[in-house]
Amino acid sequence: MSIKAIQELTGIHWDTIRKVQREIMDEAIWEREKMLKEEGYKPRILAVDEFAIHKGHSYATCVMDFEQGDILWVGKGRAMKDFEKFFEDMTSDSLSAVIAVAMDMNASYNKLVTKHLPKAQIVYDRFHMQSQFGRDVLGVIRLDEARRHKAKEKEILADISDDTDKETMKSLKQEAKAEKQEYSQLKKLRWSLLINSDKLSDSKPSNYNLFCKIITTLLFVMP
Repeated sequence: MSIKAIQELTGIHWDTIRKVQREIMDEAIWEREKMLKEEGYKPRILAVDEFAIHKGHSYATCVMDFEQGDILWVGKGRAMKDFEKFFEDMTSDSLSAVIAVAMDMNASYNKLVTKHLPKAQIVYDRFHMQSQFGRDVLGVIRLDEARRHKAKEKEILADISDDTDKETMKSLKQEAKAEKQEYSQLKKLRWSLLINSDKLSDSKPSNYNLFCKIITTLLFVMP
């Protein structure tokens, strides 16, 4: 329930509600910190991310314990110098048990993690990994395959001359047309490769062979 809703329900002033809320939150945080300290708590897996504040005009960086969900640190800004403050505020002993840090691929957090936590593994989030894979792997293979068909079409058409008999010319033009169609279909296949499988349509069965070509090529380029 929002502060405004509580104010409308109780008639209590907004500032009073906010003060009570702050006191409850501070007490809960203090109790949580006390308990973790008594248990000798040290985070093992961290997650770092940025979020917008003030309607997106500025940002803040948040570090949390990925396993327990505790917010360990929040700092204004999202640049490397801003994230550096996290390591300045935290003692090296408090981070001595960290084995991995999760983050997105857009930020430069990995450089500071490597610097301050050299033994920790860097784990990139699935969304950005899938996005880069779709762009830099599937996208490249799809376009390379499309260009191959385009080049094959030009090669076939180049073999046609005034001396080519009608039957041969007809056959070559059919081959060139098939290559052109393959090129066109591959160019349009981008979203079909990226979309969830349960959303794929059966209305274009011809795409099946194109999928097979791309997947076969992918098997060769993967380590």
